[in-house]
This record gives sequence, structure tokens and C-alpha cells, in this order.
Amino acid sequence: MERKEISKTNLIGWSLTITLSLFGGWMSTDARVYETEKQVELVKQEQRSEKEFRDRQLEANKEMMFIINRIDKGVVEIKGKLDLKADKKFIQ
Repeated sequence: MERKEISKTNLIGWSLTITLSLFGGWMSTDARVYETEKQVELVKQEQRSEKEFRDRQLEANKEMMFIINRIDKGVVEIKGKLDLKADKKFIQ
């Protein structure tokens, strides 16, 4: 049997094919990693935004509770004065 030698052009062709395949795979993987990192950064940004919103909401709730307590205190004082006036009518 006669054995064929691999020609120089075939060797260069195979080497170029393998090199291009590896480079293409590396570029594809790099693009996917970049996209994943971008998505992770967006999620982190959303978390920071939601935390800031919760903090602002908590402050607003504290202010509302302070106002509600003041209103409640005012209503109790008014009710006490009205009860006192109602009692005066029967005292005389």
C-alpha cells in the first residue's frame, strides 16, 4: 500500500480551520459572559433602586404615622372638651 503524505496546503487548511473554530468559540463564550455580566449588573441596579424606594416609603410611613398620631391626639382632646360641655349642661 502506498501511503499518502499530507501536503503542506492541507496541513495549513486544517490548522486554519481549527484555529478559526477555537477563536469563534472563544468569541461566542466571551459575548455570552459579557451579556450575563450585564444582566447581573442590571439586577444589582434594580435591587439598589428598590432599596432606595423602600427607604423613602418607610420615611413617608413614619411621617404619616406622626401626623395620624397628632390627629388622634387632637380628636381625643376635642372629644374630652365636648364631653365636658355635655356634662356641664347636667351639672347646673
